[in-house]
Amino acid sequence: MRAVTMFSFIAIGMNVNRKTSIFHSLALSAFLLLLINPKLLFHVGFQLSYTAVIAIVLIQPILYNLIQPRWKVIDYFWKIGTVTIAAQIGVAPLSLFYFHQFPGLFLLGNMLLLPVLPLIIGLSILLLASLWSGIPSYWLVEILNLSLDWIVTIIEKISSQDQFIIKGIHLDLIELIFIYIFMISSALFFYRSVRKSRRERVLIKEPGYNLHIAIISIICFIWFQSFKKLKTEDSKVVVMHQASGSVISISNREEVLLLVDFHAMDSTRSMAALDRIKSSSLHRNKNITIDSLNNKVKFNDTEVVVLDESGVIIKSAETPQFYFCLTLQKYI
Repeated sequence: MRAVTMFSFIAIGMNVNRKTSIFHSLALSAFLLLLINPKLLFHVGFQLSYTAVIAIVLIQPILYNLIQPRWKVIDYFWKIGTVTIAAQIGVAPLSLFYFHQFPGLFLLGNMLLLPVLPLIIGLSILLLASLWSGIPSYWLVEILNLSLDWIVTIIEKISSQDQFIIKGIHLDLIELIFIYIFMISSALFFYRSVRKSRRERVLIKEPGYNLHIAIISIICFIWFQSFKKLKTEDSKVVVMHQASGSVISISNREEVLLLVDFHAMDSTRSMAALDRIKSSSLHRNKNITIDSLNNKVKFNDTEVVVLDESGVIIKSAETPQFYFCLTLQKYI
């Protein structure tokens, strides 16, 4: 639905009698979809789709004008390459923010798959027309099946190459915002120079506010990284709890001890929850040790008692004065 709405507005904008901006068409299509379902704004697919298209429109002309091949075949693949790189530049920060990894073979995959897509779309249209008219179309079905099988095989081969996937890259929301401010302002700065001559592109007579915003955003990004690193250097104790499990994180500058109690979760959910906790900014780039959560926890020179849902404390001379109340019930 996103693709149909998006490209329908783009096609309408291109065929009207007056000059329109493609960004206006994208904004109208996004507004219509959000008007129907406002929750789409928080869907990862919606964010990735529009970010990729905006990046292609804004960044691809800049990349394409860096090199202008004379041969049509080279020019064709250069266009595909610049579209792929532009889209990947646009969605890379979001991918790192949500999935914490970056595909190293994205360019190879798109170079192999994109040339086949027009063939598949054309065959699909012919197949629908033949079915509607009643003309036998067994040969179309066979060609379409072979093409789709080839695409699936290529995708499986590329996705199985885990050694080319860069993992463990994490971004906070503020870092994500700074990166996109830098990317958009830099792209707008260079976008205006695309139509200039090669000599004029090198000369920067008036940097303009876009370049200033890009520089300020990258400075803020570096400052936030440094501040976050200094903030997480000291020892910390963090209690993480939800209805089905609890975790106590005891960390210092180099090491993290995770005391885990996921007995109310199945193995799949517990592994997913543990992966999220290990990949948080508090535990990043540290040696992580995982242990079970007991009734007594000691960190530095402080001891605490961990209470379960029963809330029963056995008093003794050695009972610490600090308590964590971790209940597995919905209400205490």
